[in-house]
Amino acid sequence: MKDKSPSIQEWEDLYSVAVEFKKLKPWEWMWDDDIFGVLNSETEEIGYCCVMGGAGEFFGMSLYLGSEGLEGYFKIQFGEITSGDLESLYAQKCLMASFEDRDTVEDEDYQILRKLGLRFRGENSWPLFRSYLPNYMPWFLNSEEVKFLTLALEQTIHVSKRFQKNPDILRPPMINQIMVRVRDDQGWQDEWREPSEENEVMVGFVEEDALDEMFNLAHQGVWEVDYSIFPEPVQDDPRERPYFPYIITWADHEHGMVMNTTLAEPSQWGSIFSESLKEVMKSKGSLPQEILLRRNEIYNLMEGIASSLKIELTIVADLDIIDDAMEYMMDLVMNEPAMKMMEDETFRAMIEDGTLEETLEKGEIPDIMKNKLMEALMGQLEDSVFSSSDTPSEEGLSLGDVPIIFMNDKTSKEKKDQSMQTTLFPKDDSYGFNGNFTGKNKKLKGVNSETDYEQVYQFRITLKDIRPPIWRRIQVPGTFSFGDLHMAIQNAMGWENYHLHGFIMNDPAFGERITIEDNEGEEIISEWFNMENCVANYTYDYGDSWEHRVKLEKILKREKDIEYPRCIKGKRACPPEDCGGAWGYDEILKILKNPDHEEYEETLEWVGEDFNPEHFDPGVVVFMDSEGDNLIDRLEFSE
Repeated sequence: MKDKSPSIQEWEDLYSVAVEFKKLKPWEWMWDDDIFGVLNSETEEIGYCCVMGGAGEFFGMSLYLGSEGLEGYFKIQFGEITSGDLESLYAQKCLMASFEDRDTVEDEDYQILRKLGLRFRGENSWPLFRSYLPNYMPWFLNSEEVKFLTLALEQTIHVSKRFQKNPDILRPPMINQIMVRVRDDQGWQDEWREPSEENEVMVGFVEEDALDEMFNLAHQGVWEVDYSIFPEPVQDDPRERPYFPYIITWADHEHGMVMNTTLAEPSQWGSIFSESLKEVMKSKGSLPQEILLRRNEIYNLMEGIASSLKIELTIVADLDIIDDAMEYMMDLVMNEPAMKMMEDETFRAMIEDGTLEETLEKGEIPDIMKNKLMEALMGQLEDSVFSSSDTPSEEGLSLGDVPIIFMNDKTSKEKKDQSMQTTLFPKDDSYGFNGNFTGKNKKLKGVNSETDYEQVYQFRITLKDIRPPIWRRIQVPGTFSFGDLHMAIQNAMGWENYHLHGFIMNDPAFGERITIEDNEGEEIISEWFNMENCVANYTYDYGDSWEHRVKLEKILKREKDIEYPRCIKGKRACPPEDCGGAWGYDEILKILKNPDHEEYEETLEWVGEDFNPEHFDPGVVVFMDSEGDNLIDRLEFSE
């Protein structure tokens, strides 16, 4: 059954509440980690609301759906989803209301606006609503999604007004709880709930008759299996949601060849995977003694079948044959079209007369480029690139009965703009510019704050492996060394500088991962951090192994009336020193949550009766250097 289209009344309700939300501007006092839930009474699903716009770049509200959506939200908060990871590019499960420029609004949106008699003017003024699913392109909302997003926006308006008066309303009474708005006979109520960690586990299925046939096959050899995600969206039908196809690959580990490759739509990959397993066993005429894999999803899918057929499953980090084959295939897919296009007279003429350059500058891709790319992909999946005698048939490569096509109804610019409607990649990055200081400044001796630095670097420091996240947002002079940044992190987080530490980040010149440890006083942050090379890993206490993600958010012009460094925002208290790392701290929180625990009194005495794991006040942070001097004083008065 196809999803029901929203009625005009449902659209009117959604646009109306979106306009009210935009006028309120709750992002002026809420950040993207001030989340709360809304229960959808019709589906019993909780959506988690996140207000976006605190950084002044992208404005809207995301509604993360269920435990899977919340998991994606936490990955964003921890920095596990980044623009450089193609397979994570569309990992969110959420509904989003954002406010865009006119050129982002598509024809489908504009037709609705015309029916409603609505028109907007100016930057970030046009409401845009999209649905996000993992491994699918953002798409238009159906009726149920429109109703849930309308409900969530209404509750966001209500909660944000309360939050403006009292930010503590979202501070949980117990650890790991989130406030959820629930409607009963008395109206809307606040409830504190721990998020469910249950995710749907896909289980493999092969018909009993087919399984009976396999019992008679001999066991021999070692196989590999994995899936990759093709980085270009395709459509089975221009009216349906584009997706990133799964490429399911089986390889003979010992003979170094690929035995079977099958494409699948993301929502169907489990059933197609089981069919591909059956086909490769039949064509091979044997069962493997062992199958190497690296994804838990595949392990869960195969566990029952493998147990029945007495096949050992082994999780490994690398799959030698599949990794080499996929890298080779992608190289050919990207290079072969260029060679074929150069043989085309029309394409050469486009280069000679400048038409190609003009087309690409408009954000459009000529049809010949799209067609040749897809031809190359399909050709490489079908021919002998993998040196396999068991080449899959054309039927085995099809996605249903409809041939795969590129999104020919959308230009690359439209696809780019559409993909930008996420909390990850704001369209406007004009705030960022790359500082290029060259002076070495081990202890910042001789720094005159009025003349020697003009740029301020804003970082978000997130402590990894703890949920909800513990994080701080700090602003420091661009002339800081890594040694100074280390002390700023210590001060802002609440550590006491008892233990060893070190930074790891990409060398901006060569791209290699470099450990900055012994020479941190000689390395200036502006020479390493820029808006393209914006993330470092900071480890404190190699025993407890406190891992921090240090992300450059902005490079700002220095304001003369403000003292730097400074901490402007943060959430949750720093764990106690020497508590055993993230695992040990989690145990402490569980004990503090249960006054009847046998270790409760001892633990409370150790952490202190005033210890509140949910409390952090940026106003009490004092920035000191390793010698106990005030960093601000040193910046202001050194000569």
